[in-house]
Parts: sequence; structure tokens; C-alpha cells
Amino acid sequence: MDTESVLTQLKGVGNFFEVYKKTTFTGYRHSNGDGEQKVEVEILDAGQSGGRNRYHCKATAVDSGKVATGNADSSLQTALNILHWSELDK
Repeated sequence: MDTESVLTQLKGVGNFFEVYKKTTFTGYRHSNGDGEQKVEVEILDAGQSGGRNRYHCKATAVDSGKVATGNADSSLQTALNILHWSELDK
């Protein structure tokens, strides 16, 4: 079953007005001042019906617990680009 079908079905049978598929990635980044950080990135995808707010992204530095978020966007590339990555460096 594809993601769009599941999102549609949940809205229909679960009384959801907003629902997302969450995908998580883990990686290592160079941070300003802290050297390297292990970071988990969560990407929420509301599917095609999400329109301008389809993708929401959040990054969390595993060791420090610092969190970076950004605005939602219809493009995953833009949502990742506008994530406030510098928040992980503070």
C-alpha cells in the first residue's frame, strides 16, 4: 500500500483532519564549536493534499538534545534548506 492511500484512509476512518508519514534519518554533521554531532532528522510528509505545508522537518542533536526546526513547505528540498540548522550549534 502506498503512502497516499494510507493517509487518505486514515483521514476517512480515523476522523483525522491532519496526518503525516514520519521518516527518520541519522547522520553526522560538522558543527560550529562542537566538532562533530550525531543528528536525527525527522521528515513529516502530509502527502499531496498537504499543499504548501506538505513537508515539516526537525533535527535533533543526539548528545546535547538541541533541536532545530523550520517552516513547512511543499518541497522537501526547500523544507530542509530552510531548517534552522544553526540552532544545533548554540
